Amino acid sequence: MKRLYLLFALYFFSCTPKSEDSFTYIPLDFPTSKNVEVSKLCNDYLFSATLNMHIVDSVILMRAHSVDNNHQLQVIDIKSKKHIASLGTLGRGAGELNDYSTFAINPKTNEFYAESQNKYVIYDLNKVISGQPNYLKEQGTFKNRNTTHDIYYLTNDEILHLGARPRFIITSKNMQDTLGRYDERHYISNFFAEHEDPDFQRRYMGNNSLFTVKPDKSKFVNSMRNGFYMEIFNIKGNKITPTNECRFFEAKMKDEFVPLEGCIAGPLLLRSTDKYIYVLYSTDLEYAKNMQLGVFDWNGKEVKNYVLDKFAYNFDVTPDDKGCYCWVHEDDDDYLGYFDLK
Repeated sequence: MKRLYLLFALYFFSCTPKSEDSFTYIPLDFPTSKNVEVSKLCNDYLFSATLNMHIVDSVILMRAHSVDNNHQLQVIDIKSKKHIASLGTLGRGAGELNDYSTFAINPKTNEFYAESQNKYVIYDLNKVISGQPNYLKEQGTFKNRNTTHDIYYLTNDEILHLGARPRFIITSKNMQDTLGRYDERHYISNFFAEHEDPDFQRRYMGNNSLFTVKPDKSKFVNSMRNGFYMEIFNIKGNKITPTNECRFFEAKMKDEFVPLEGCIAGPLLLRSTDKYIYVLYSTDLEYAKNMQLGVFDWNGKEVKNYVLDKFAYNFDVTPDDKGCYCWVHEDDDDYLGYFDLK
């Protein structure tokens, strides 16, 4: 009976609905944790500055430079592991952007949407994969300069933006219409609440936030680098509503970018399926050590954990939750890796 009460208490205090008063930090406690060996699938790619990767049907789309082309994104066929296509040219001309760091993929139409400053483009990924050069589908401009950090498709014409002010905003793809917004910053800890700079928490959250959207578009989760604090939100229509806050490791910062001594590195990247939230994180003081993949349900409850034997700094999981593809740095070698999610 005492054990059941303890398990209930750990869950209740570590990941509580927003209406609860408890702000206790309870370290991660996964029911199972497994050491995994990341298999090397291919290291023939001449890529650099690999910053993002997404599984799109039978391919992996990566934001990376290649010596074989002047494009900003590369496409790898999952079955053959071959580098089969590329897209995204830097520039100011038709169909070009000066940066491709902010992009989203519409899984229903296989459209690639990217925005930079006051311009957006939409590419047809099916044409990219099949080698057709005329993959530009649409382009347009915004009235004002956009400062979004990350974006996700909600519907064919609605985009969810992660920003600093406001925190989250839903707009039409051309940003002509603001359809929904959420700008509340929840209490994280006394460290932020009592900081001499009243704007410090906003800057910390704005510069360190990471998020991912549930594929059915009903929820999304937000977390931050340094420490381990996680928020889960519902999306209904264009209304964003917080549901759960999870506190595992407290963040303490020298400034909005640099942690104080003893603060863990925490989450590095988030991905999700309809069943689970996946967090690539480290409980060490730096990401190159002790990389792990934590699996959570959509209430923020710990489900299982994988301790990686390699430094993986990008990843995505298959929609059936059976496998994880990752980009690994090992010594002087960078390569595409894989491990089963058993």
